[in-house]
Amino acid sequence: MYNLTKAIITKAAASTFLSSISGRLYNGTTENTDYPYCCIILPVSNDPQSLSSFDKDYEIVRMQFSIFSKTVSDALLIYGYLTTLYDDCTFSITGRTLIKMERINTTMIPEEHSVSDTVIQVRHIATDYLIATKVG
Repeated sequence: MYNLTKAIITKAAASTFLSSISGRLYNGTTENTDYPYCCIILPVSNDPQSLSSFDKDYEIVRMQFSIFSKTVSDALLIYGYLTTLYDDCTFSITGRTLIKMERINTTMIPEEHSVSDTVIQVRHIATDYLIATKVG
């Protein structure tokens, strides 16, 4: 998982997506940060399952990008940059080969976050990707 996460973060380097969140891309969750930002959560599902019960060299992992923004328009703009960067993309993973990175689900969730003893409205866009890899 470490190498896959590292490859996903490396893919974002110098991208419009990363610029749109001012470089605030976090592995896991974060607290007390400025908006907008994005957290990646890997894996979202149970332990990775192999594509075939006969060949454990293949894995399918579900991961999630969670975008948090104060406005709907910014959240949707960032989401557009995210999908442009990662939908059906390619990148190198140490020890593995990427077969497919496919967006499988997106949900916009209005949330309330506490910031400096104040509650603010935040837009959360949760986007799940299915990532298939194989050894080598």
